[in-house]
Amino acid sequence: MPLRRRGALLAGAAWIGGIARAEAPWPTGWVKPRPAAPALALTDTQERTRLLPERLAGRVTLVQLVFTGCGDTCPIQGRLFSQMAARHRARPAVHWLSISIDALSDDARRLRAWQARIGPEPAWQAGVPAARDVGALMQFLRGGPAGGDTHTTQVFGFDRSGLLAYRTGDSPPMALLDQLVDALI
Repeated sequence: MPLRRRGALLAGAAWIGGIARAEAPWPTGWVKPRPAAPALALTDTQERTRLLPERLAGRVTLVQLVFTGCGDTCPIQGRLFSQMAARHRARPAVHWLSISIDALSDDARRLRAWQARIGPEPAWQAGVPAARDVGALMQFLRGGPAGGDTHTTQVFGFDRSGLLAYRTGDSPPMALLDQLVDALI
């Protein structure tokens, strides 16, 4: 079955510009106009701190939100990004980034250990913002106030200019992420 037809069969999916989106309480689909990421610092697994827009600029980046203490959906999300990054390894213009939303507990060491539990040699990046920036990051990514529910399985697609271009619904399948990468390249 062609990818487009198979994607259209996803339960609760709607088509926007050729990419399916699941129904969600937050805005999903193409973001118009495309906003720039907030200039918040993100510390990666190598303990390097850089502003988020610097990490996003110059390549397509897909972002997910996780925390290392999560034993339910976050390991699944990590495996998804690990597998997607491995599949797209030949495409250096594509970047996969897990951002922790537990800035009080997570640090570079914990993120490294979390990635190591998911698979050898992580092909995707991970980082954590300062605790004071988590709410602003959530509000920006989700398109509304962060509220009490910060745990999401959405993926956020950024274009090469570092602008937020697409918000998936919860738990997007690999086929949708492949389509999103192709649409953003």
